[in-house]
Amino acid sequence: MQKIADLYDVLIVGAGPAGSNAAISYKKLNPELKVGLIDKSIFPRDKSCGDAIGPGVISALKRFNNAHILDNEPQVISTTLYGPDNIGIQNYIPKVKNKEDSIVYVIPRLDLDNRILSLAKDLDVDVFEGFSFDMFEEDSDKKLIVSIKNNNEEIKLKTKILVGADGANSRVRKQLKIDTNSDWHKAIAIRAYIDSPNYLDIFNERTLMFEINVSADKGYAWAFPSKGNLLNIGIGVPLNIFKKDKLKENLSLLNNNNAKKEYILSDLIEINNKNGGRSSFLECDYEETIGVDSKKGLSKAEKIYQNKLRDSFMEAGTTILDPETVFFSHDTQIGKDVEIESNIVFGENVTIKDNVVIKSFCSIENSIIHNDSSIGPFARLRNNVDVGRDSKIGNFVELKNSSLENNVKVSHLSYIGDAEIHDSVNIGAGTITCNYDGVNKHKTTIGKRSFIGSNTSLIAPINIGNDANIAAGSSISKDVDSNSLAITRAPIKFINNWSKKIKKTNKEEEKCVE
Repeated sequence: MQKIADLYDVLIVGAGPAGSNAAISYKKLNPELKVGLIDKSIFPRDKSCGDAIGPGVISALKRFNNAHILDNEPQVISTTLYGPDNIGIQNYIPKVKNKEDSIVYVIPRLDLDNRILSLAKDLDVDVFEGFSFDMFEEDSDKKLIVSIKNNNEEIKLKTKILVGADGANSRVRKQLKIDTNSDWHKAIAIRAYIDSPNYLDIFNERTLMFEINVSADKGYAWAFPSKGNLLNIGIGVPLNIFKKDKLKENLSLLNNNNAKKEYILSDLIEINNKNGGRSSFLECDYEETIGVDSKKGLSKAEKIYQNKLRDSFMEAGTTILDPETVFFSHDTQIGKDVEIESNIVFGENVTIKDNVVIKSFCSIENSIIHNDSSIGPFARLRNNVDVGRDSKIGNFVELKNSSLENNVKVSHLSYIGDAEIHDSVNIGAGTITCNYDGVNKHKTTIGKRSFIGSNTSLIAPINIGNDANIAAGSSISKDVDSNSLAITRAPIKFINNWSKKIKKTNKEEEKCVE
């Protein structure tokens, strides 16, 4: 489970370079400080960025001896700035003795952010990945109570200091009512990596290329060399150019005067130009621009999207045995060293923590699976399921709206619905929580270290105490005390010579038929 201190000296919202470096600075100034980092994403995660690292970032890294994360990253040789009328200025960056003193490096944002966060983790900073900041309030002791939450739980943390490092749309700043309405400092950017083996040959050097005054009245475009043959291209513009009034005016002029009687969003470019605006374009992969106007087109787009998700997870270290048979949702979150077999479907709101194995033919939605657990094969998890660490959910098991603590085993052929199962419970094959009475759903609670024998029916509402045992084949409709054995079975009745009698009867019937 998540490590939580009773009282933090500092809590930082946002685990990007600013937040993570702030956490590092606190720990290096005083290693005894209790420091926590909160971020809605699970790392490694990517963000739209040109990936160039300038003197300011390098200086911040050097201040706490962290500049080594840039080792072996490519250095930039020159920068070229283009303005109106294609006027360009090129500046060569002088070579320096110490790499960390150079002006610019290039490192993918995904790698940079994850490396800095890893440095913070190495200093024993508590990191809450996948948790969003909700709000804070002050208690009677002048301490701050910070509420954070993910899809399945809400946690309250107490701290002396709260730091907002959560970006342009900071929720911390919003609660403090600081500069919440200004867009002057905000921008929107689009970025893509393309394979460009001829880029360095053309320029004979690693050059950062900028072009200003593109897209409307303000903005810039870039082309930055990345690792290998990759080229990072993008365009950024201030957010305030997307004024609602202008957009509303242009949308009112959009029509369906075409053969298919369709409204085509890209027509807004022509409308904007005729209406006194300025538009520009960015070349990108054709997959980014395909139209979806039929079920077939939707299927094609989904295939492209799934392939991108699969590649992203595998590049981050996830093992996927048969990628084309695994389907992710847009919000699927996967931790380190996860193994996914074939024919898996992830619905919305699924979080998989570290070292989890998902075996073949599983369907998982609205669930969180903690470290070192195993799911499947042929398992279904749905409607708010929380599986604790070191647990095993086996073949043909269905979990619904249930929380399982650590080291719980539901190995095969069971249905567990609306249940709360505590540590080290073993549930035998064919067990059913009978949660529905035809009108309402009821809860089943099973205490620590209890054993539920095979083919058991637990008729909710019901509570099973700690260290209890339920005999196989039982139907339990009353609470079971801790350390007790519960058994319900009809007495066995033996009929002697039954086989001989039934065989004789069958033979006589056959003669009558003849």
